[in-house]
Amino acid sequence: SASAIWVNATTDPTATGNTGTLPRFVENTVNGSKWYIDSTGRAELIEGAADGCGVVYFNNLTPATATIFDDENPPIANDNTLKNLDCATYVSSVDGSFWTSDGTNYKTKTFSAPTHRFTTTNATANQTAFTLPSIPIGSSTLASQRGIVHVTRNGVDISRAWSWVGAVGTYVPANNYNCVIDLNDLLQFHWEAI
Repeated sequence: SASAIWVNATTDPTATGNTGTLPRFVENTVNGSKWYIDSTGRAELIEGAADGCGVVYFNNLTPATATIFDDENPPIANDNTLKNLDCATYVSSVDGSFWTSDGTNYKTKTFSAPTHRFTTTNATANQTAFTLPSIPIGSSTLASQRGIVHVTRNGVDISRAWSWVGAVGTYVPANNYNCVIDLNDLLQFHWEAI
């Protein structure tokens, strides 16, 4: 078998086709990416700027109308091989907006972080069901998930006496020494939600 040789190019092998001596290594002198071209001409990225399965910058307000793609900021080379990758996050170097692709179409990417929520209520006598204004993260009837919503009754923690399905909590007196909730007990709920 022939030994691979290094050659230089100004475009990525996947965009230009692969002719000449195979196998070989290609260094893209524009963006610094390094490629291995196997004996069939298939290009595999070894390292560098052309790896689109990460963050890719573009030079417009939307990636659909951008003409320059690169994973350098600001973009330094027209790299159409990075368009519509379903594994990349696209960032506009114009306004900083984030985008993703399903392989064909782009859509804006939004990031959600959990925020702390809090509410209080005065209970009715023997009340057992309560509905929160938003669904807690990880709410479940599984014992391992109990306590994801922290509940106090007149300042005393009774979080382990609840089961949760979505935003609906059910107080289980058997899990709290068979204590029932009395009229006008102050219940405070703390939870994390998106």
